[in-house]
Amino acid sequence: MRGGADKVYLDTGELLAKHGEAVIYFSSVHPKNYPSAYDKYFVKYTEPYDSASFLNSILRTIDYLYSLDAKRKLSRLLKVEKPDVAHLHIFQSRLTFSILPVLKKYKIPVIMTLHEYKMLCPMYQMVDAGNNVCELCPSTGNPFHVLKKRCNKSSFKYSLISLVESLIRKTIYKYEHFVDRFLAVSSFVEDKHIQYKPELADKIYKLYNFVNLDAYTPGREKGDFFIYVGRLSREKGIKFLLEAWKNFPDVPLYLAGDGPMKSEILEYVSQHSLKNIVLLGFLSPNELMPHLQKAKFLILPSLTYETFGLTLIEAMACGTPPVAAKIGGMTELITHGENGLQFTSNSQEEFIQVINEALQLKEDQYQLMIENGFSFVNQNFGASQYYADLMAHYREIIPKKREKPKKSILR
Repeated sequence: MRGGADKVYLDTGELLAKHGEAVIYFSSVHPKNYPSAYDKYFVKYTEPYDSASFLNSILRTIDYLYSLDAKRKLSRLLKVEKPDVAHLHIFQSRLTFSILPVLKKYKIPVIMTLHEYKMLCPMYQMVDAGNNVCELCPSTGNPFHVLKKRCNKSSFKYSLISLVESLIRKTIYKYEHFVDRFLAVSSFVEDKHIQYKPELADKIYKLYNFVNLDAYTPGREKGDFFIYVGRLSREKGIKFLLEAWKNFPDVPLYLAGDGPMKSEILEYVSQHSLKNIVLLGFLSPNELMPHLQKAKFLILPSLTYETFGLTLIEAMACGTPPVAAKIGGMTELITHGENGLQFTSNSQEEFIQVINEALQLKEDQYQLMIENGFSFVNQNFGASQYYADLMAHYREIIPKKREKPKKSILR
């Protein structure tokens, strides 16, 4: 469980199983995996680039682009299990393109949830090395910009790998040739894909992520702290947040998550004596819940096109209003002043104004915001409706002779 897409993947499988569907997981081996009856089919674990030797780095690059292990393992699984439908989530770097022809060979209908912009951007986030929103590659049709701008870790090597992966996808393994239907997690994601790939208009549908409302209850006792939940990385606006928070020395800020900026954040907090900032580290859902319930507000200062904002919805379900950047799919989830607060992404002036607005809310205004948020989540992101909508999509791509899918496979 490393992020929102992983949570959706696992929660969807649990939801399907709860309704009596047989769910097969196909994934990669990892020391922190949850137990699975199907892990004998899982793809071998490969060490990260940064810790690999030169030779292993080359082999890892090949595996990143095309995994023979994934191809063989999936073929074995399909021969035995014969699923009715395959549901792809994020599969690229571990399972790779190699699984797409296998699914086609066995005539398995394929549906794919778009958690990112991999079909449009070699770097999947649509930001450049400076963490500025960038649409050069899709707008020009030229993925070489990823190498020119060193978009992947400001590195020639990593950017070259991203370029090669993109070229293979554009020329050999076009997703639209292997996937029967795409599910966009927000209208923003749907519109952005159709903008640059109008041929997808008849194959892409919006389906918001869901939360299991039975697992969430609004916190009764509120603390005085604000909380950020997510990856500690530049595109999430962490540096922006730290710089702005120097204006609020008496307001505690908790950072829940892990990522490449962790050591930099610790150094920044120490240098500027920001004693009101606390790093909680990575928290499991159960560990995070009490913090979300007690927080005064959730802060999401992202600089990039967030596809949805699952943490934002979870916070509302916990009775915590969000303060979020007005960017990407998050713009669809907040009505300013009603169920949360918004500010223009990367605008320090607006962000400071909005935080002051949050601090000055009267108690009745704050409680109304909590009620509106909880009601909004209940009306739009419940598990029952998500299940019904997802099953409708499954049935529409499964051959008519299979009226009700007996098995689904998630990866």
